[in-house]
Amino acid sequence: MELTKQLANEVIERLAGDIDFSINIMDKAGLILASTNENRVGEVHAGAQSVLNTLTTVIIDQDNVEEFPNSKPGVNVPVYLNQEVIGVVGITGEPDEVLPIAKVFKVTVEMVIEQIYHERQYFYQEQLLQNWLQKLLHPLMIDEKEVFKQGQRIVEFEETQSYQVLVFQSENINLYLDQIKRAISAVADPLFTTMLQNEEVISCVPQTISNEMIKSFEKLNLDRIGIGTFERGLMGIRKSYFYAKDAMKLITSQNIASVTDYTLEVLTSKLPEDVIQDFYQKELDQLKFLSSDYHKTIKTFVAYDFQMNQTADKLHIHRNTLNYRLDMVSQIVGLDPKKAKDLFVLWLLLNQLGCANDQ
Repeated sequence: MELTKQLANEVIERLAGDIDFSINIMDKAGLILASTNENRVGEVHAGAQSVLNTLTTVIIDQDNVEEFPNSKPGVNVPVYLNQEVIGVVGITGEPDEVLPIAKVFKVTVEMVIEQIYHERQYFYQEQLLQNWLQKLLHPLMIDEKEVFKQGQRIVEFEETQSYQVLVFQSENINLYLDQIKRAISAVADPLFTTMLQNEEVISCVPQTISNEMIKSFEKLNLDRIGIGTFERGLMGIRKSYFYAKDAMKLITSQNIASVTDYTLEVLTSKLPEDVIQDFYQKELDQLKFLSSDYHKTIKTFVAYDFQMNQTADKLHIHRNTLNYRLDMVSQIVGLDPKKAKDLFVLWLLLNQLGCANDQ
């Protein structure tokens, strides 16, 4: 890692308030990159050059200051990162006053630089992961071999291992990222948990999601959480992600849905629209004329296994009103909700219209 002007300024900003002396940070050429005295930025510091040549602490006082052009009395020490010298930090002041704190301050500077280094490494790895996921999860995913090769470098996935994907969505989802990571890590060892295009958080775990895990995720109070299937290998991750997205579309009163609870809905949603229209265009057109009350009635009738009393109670209507609505559907659409096959077709057509989840 190179000691840049931006990095040096960040170190100065973090530490300037902790010390009463002037601070200079120099690169491996002895150039002052940042200083609490801005007038010194850009000068070549001869004392720093001496430190870099000897890899020792250089003390400048009134007796030898003329030997070090562009230098002032003080203490200059080498700065290391990963056992490599990356620059010099200088503390301006009388050596007797500065020397006792120089060693401690050197360690502090190195710790701050290391922290910044790890922050940048984390950010860089996150960017790599997010860019790779955008390729893996792109609807077309043009180059499967290249995506596979990149994935082996970025995440330690196993082709023989199965994974399950969770997708989290909410307003300002980026504010929930750390909370989601903690919730996931508390119950699983995720392959990754990261933001995707600032729109959603995606997590991939090498196990099936239990009911207990689902309860813990519900406590996050997010708008929507979708859980995909448990699939093997890299293409399994991709498949599980899209199934998680399918599950999210089916969320109604709750904020979380697993695709395994909506297998029939997802299956029928994959039917080509033109095929359905080829066979049921007339019925689709008639359904569009029915109010949402009728759509909701059909959906609830299916949800309660064709039980008239329970359906009427759920809809808060009299049983006779329910009978009337079902008869009207039969007359207008030409499909009788009291017949199993016709009811299934009605439910399928409502899915096609996007009305099956209006309850």
